[in-house]
Amino acid sequence: MSSSVITSSNLGTNAVSSESQISTAIRPPTLNAFMNKKMEERRSHFKTNKKGKQAKSEDEEVTINIGLMKTNEDGQLKPVRGKNLPLKIRKSANSQDILNSGFVKHSLRNSTDINKSSPESYKLLYPDGTQ
Repeated sequence: MSSSVITSSNLGTNAVSSESQISTAIRPPTLNAFMNKKMEERRSHFKTNKKGKQAKSEDEEVTINIGLMKTNEDGQLKPVRGKNLPLKIRKSANSQDILNSGFVKHSLRNSTDINKSSPESYKLLYPDGTQ
């Protein structure tokens, strides 16, 4: 029975250098390096362009609900049920543009409820009845 014992003198320099290569290749990154890497990865998903947002927001089209309100017996304004319609309009539109567009949409949809009068006979109000 012959047994061979391997020692560092028998291995030579090749075994020592391969051990150091393995230990450096497997070594995990430090916590700070890992956190910095993850932070950069997360930032890469969100790219904002402030100039593009400002130009877009001025011409952006929004949807609002516009409806009819009538006075009840007590003289208070109450919304008419079922007369709310969505209206797509530019964000930069003024109140007169909103009123005209709403009048046209309601006159097409509810021709029996809206007289063939002018939009000047109607007022643009908030949902609580204030101007």
